[in-house]
Amino acid sequence: MDKKLRNILVLAGVLILLCVGYAVAGLVFPKETPEDTAAAETSPEAATFLQITEDGLTALSYTYDKDGDGEAELWSFTRSADGETWHWADDPAVPLGSSAFYGYSSTLYGIRVVNTLTDVTEEQWAEYGLKNPVKTVTFTDKVYGTQSFCIGAYNTYNGTYCACKNGDTSTVYLLDGEFYAEFEYPVESLVHYDDLPAFKPEEMLSLTLTQGERTVTLTRGVDGEGKGVWFRSLGGEAPVTVASDLASSLELLVGDMDYLTCYSVKETDFSAYGLHENVTRMTVVYAKTESGEEVEKTFTLTLGSVDKYGYYYANPEGTTLTMLLGGSVFHKVMTYDDAHVAVGDDTETDTAAP
Repeated sequence: MDKKLRNILVLAGVLILLCVGYAVAGLVFPKETPEDTAAAETSPEAATFLQITEDGLTALSYTYDKDGDGEAELWSFTRSADGETWHWADDPAVPLGSSAFYGYSSTLYGIRVVNTLTDVTEEQWAEYGLKNPVKTVTFTDKVYGTQSFCIGAYNTYNGTYCACKNGDTSTVYLLDGEFYAEFEYPVESLVHYDDLPAFKPEEMLSLTLTQGERTVTLTRGVDGEGKGVWFRSLGGEAPVTVASDLASSLELLVGDMDYLTCYSVKETDFSAYGLHENVTRMTVVYAKTESGEEVEKTFTLTLGSVDKYGYYYANPEGTTLTMLLGGSVFHKVMTYDDAHVAVGDDTETDTAAP
């Protein structure tokens, strides 16, 4: 067969397949006409889809399928009366950031309708994935009240989601898909880390680790020459000066406190992270300047099991959070050999703390 003719036949076959796919998609999801597009861009209803004011959210809830097994979990949030903070309905003590919820106002307002299908029958709902919607969003706006919408099938043909709103079963909206990811965030991703205790390495005054009956305390101080050093005491015994490698690890400790990862916000999950028994407790005393005065503060963590990278799962005292924390320094503190003392230029320094 002539090579040129063969190439033409191959291209013709590809074109036929594309046309068939285009036609099949059009059977389920109607074709968008120029008139539809113009209406979507000019109609106030189509431009906003929902009625909401800037930063007007006072309550928000959405379903979230964490494991992708079809078992959706409901996340519900409410705003404080003064509008300054948001709370998770299941546990108001979990610290949440307000900026994320301001973003939700913008996201809801910006949802765009690509096309609208009217007079939809109940039999057609399954075609649009709305008989058993994959997501439901409900919110309350301070001006326009409570509204809700359900999200069904995703249309790969034009990148839209099928949706209905406020219980109207006769109208289906094809929505621009860019908004969808915003309602996939679990509570863990909304935790506000600035509300958790934080300190700089130079502010740390002491570190105490307790595991069963074994207690190890490290305290910042100065040696006989006035140099800054760390002292280690095992079970209340006389402190000894520790070697520079351990002192350096302590200085890096704060850098290992990874508040960028929150694994859980539920106390019921503690057992999954080894935080329910045979735990190690870490107490840090650090200095903070407040109103021009230096004050001492105490921060306690419970350390659980270790992940495959050697990091500890940790729970800040007074919260239900499970965070991730660098672990090598804790192991070094607990197993450190007291014979290792700080070494000067030629001789060992005095092992007793001044």
